Parts: sequence; structure tokens; C-alpha cells
Amino acid sequence: MNARLVNAAAGVIGAAMSNGTRTAAGLAIALESACLLQSPETAAELERLRKPLVAAPGGLPTEQRAALAEQLRGTRPATDELVAQIGKSIADQAAHEHPTWEDLYCQNLVSWMGERMAPVLRRLLNAETLVAELEDRLAEYERPVDEDPIRFELTAKAAPAGTVYRASHDSIVMGLYTTAAEARKHCEAEMRRDLPTVVLDWIEDDEDNVAELVASVGEDERVTGYVVDALEVAAAYDEGADE
Repeated sequence: MNARLVNAAAGVIGAAMSNGTRTAAGLAIALESACLLQSPETAAELERLRKPLVAAPGGLPTEQRAALAEQLRGTRPATDELVAQIGKSIADQAAHEHPTWEDLYCQNLVSWMGERMAPVLRRLLNAETLVAELEDRLAEYERPVDEDPIRFELTAKAAPAGTVYRASHDSIVMGLYTTAAEARKHCEAEMRRDLPTVVLDWIEDDEDNVAELVASVGEDERVTGYVVDALEVAAAYDEGADE
């Protein structure tokens, strides 16, 4: 689990809900605006870039990298041109027809390459240091939530126990609200889209904490299918409550 992204997403969702956003589409737009949604293509590309880091052989221990950095103090890393030249020299040495007597050609190549190993080591050390930093960052992002240094705890960040009001139509949830008045307003607004002048009323069942929207038709009241019910929200899981 990416605890940092969970933390960031929870903050965006919380802010959006505080501003009145309740629908799934609205929350998704808030996440997209905060650049917290990824397309399948982006996720696949990130996974492709991640694989070499995971599959790469282990690098030098931190202590050895520090010791090598001290030994190479002041040495600049090898340029691309120098790396290419050394690669060519290695290929030339392998392709060279070695005489049975003293091989001055190979000796010169080896000497030339040996004199230039310090910049090559500097470049290699820089690369290993970068890989180690990326691996540390990757490990931090993939820590379980309860091990993350941010210590993002869902129970600590959750809203306190209380009541929310669910607005629904024919059992299809339209939104959750912190007050019954707002939930009812949503239902009435939906009903008036088709019948702007209809007379509406609410029939309440205090025992079940349910209010049903009815419309007046002549002297009769007809159900509309719009319902607001109160839901108790717990701040923590109670294992005993399921028994």
C-alpha cells in the first residue's frame, strides 16, 4: 500500500466533502484535479520503470560507498565519450590477435584504460548512490500504512462517531449528508425536475429513522420512491457488534 498517496487522497476527499461534495463523480474530479488519478497507461509505464530497480543486483553497502567516495574525492565522473572509448578499447583487445611473445598492443590498451578507471569508478559510484536513494524512496512509499513514518492512521483521521443521512431513490443511493435537511433537499430537487409545482411532504417513521417523500395528487398522497434514512457511523470497528 502506498501510504503517502493514501494520506494525500484522504486529505483531498476530506476537503471536497467539507465543501459539500458527496457524489462519486465529484470526489473523482477532486482527485483528478489534485493529480492523484492515474490512467492505465501511466500506471503501466511506472511499473515498467520500476522493474529494473527491483530486478537489479544488490549494490555496494553504504559503508563501502562512503569509503570509495572518500578515496575518489575530487575525481570527476567519466564522460560519455570516455566510456565509449573504453568500451571500444575492450572490444579491440578481445579482437586483437595475441602474439606468443610479449603483447605490447594489449599492454598499452590495458595501461591506457587503467589510468582512466578513477573517473569510471566515480561515475559508477554516482549511479549506485542514485539507485540506492531510489530504492529507499520506493521502500518508503510501499510501506504498510501502520509502518509509514507519517503514521497516517485511518482511525485517528476518521470523523467521530455520529449520524449521516442517506438520500436514495428506489434503493439507489444519491448521496450522504450530515443533516437530514440537506438530504431531503436533494430528494425534493430531483422530484421537482419533472414536476416543478408538485406539493411534497415527508412521512416520518421515528422507530426506523426513515423519512419517505410523498407527493400530493388531488386529495391523495402518493409515494415517490425518494427516502432519507439515518445511518449510525462508528469511529472504530467493534468485533462484538457483529455477533
